[in-house]
Amino acid sequence: MATIGSDSQPATGHGSATVPDTRDEKASLPRSESKSGIERIKPNDYDNIIKLEEFLCLNDTNWVFWRAHIIDIFRLCRVKGYVNGTLLSPDPNVDPEGAENWTYNDAYTRLIISLNVTQSQKVNTLMCKSAQEVWAKLEDIHGP
Repeated sequence: MATIGSDSQPATGHGSATVPDTRDEKASLPRSESKSGIERIKPNDYDNIIKLEEFLCLNDTNWVFWRAHIIDIFRLCRVKGYVNGTLLSPDPNVDPEGAENWTYNDAYTRLIISLNVTQSQKVNTLMCKSAQEVWAKLEDIHGP
């Protein structure tokens, strides 16, 4: 199983605030709760940080530096659990909303990776079905 960093706190989207900040419009939006607590990530919250400058994107020679940058992006976007496989999809028969949110969040995580690799690297990950599989494939190619 591919791992990224030592903290294994699962990614659950934004977490749940006990007291919403009424000054923030987004805080008053209805939140979809699933039995597993997996909330849908709202990408607009992370628009400014999910894309590296082109010269920093993964290519054939910069794995070590790219890995350090992308792991920080995973942490900031709260998607590490999707990448390292510690956050598993809920059973859709038990928690259909949680399973749907997990699928959405995993696709978002794969998009983060895709936006930050060069075309030559995307070829390696096109057939991957999950963010964890994409990450494992990149580690297999470039090393841990």
